[in-house]
Amino acid sequence: MIELEYQTVRSPKRKKLTITVERDRTIIVHAPQGTSEEEVRRVMDAKRQWILTKLRHPQKYQDRLHPPGKEVVNGESAPYLGTDYRIEVTETASGEIEFSHIFMVPVAHQVKRREVLRDWYIALLHEPEKRFSPA
Repeated sequence: MIELEYQTVRSPKRKKLTITVERDRTIIVHAPQGTSEEEVRRVMDAKRQWILTKLRHPQKYQDRLHPPGKEVVNGESAPYLGTDYRIEVTETASGEIEFSHIFMVPVAHQVKRREVLRDWYIALLHEPEKRFSPA
């Protein structure tokens, strides 16, 4: 039987035990402060099949060409219509974000790049005719 490694995080405010399988495949057990290690192991054993199914889920852990990051900088990526596209900070003809199989974020927006990208997504919601189909 496969031994599952997990981290237990206890909290006095928590009322029940929950298990989380993170994107990096780490298993975290969130438990109330007074929960014994024996109880944690019992729940882990009871949920073993569910955990193994989550660990094997192909879509959740698929390798990405440009894993999404937290910064809007050259080489990072941002999602659009279910796919991650590379970000390039560069000059653009319009002075605004442009998308053509990569996100081109204007250098002029250096300070507020993150907000500019968020605003671009929001604008697409309000102006669907500007949506670009990458296919």
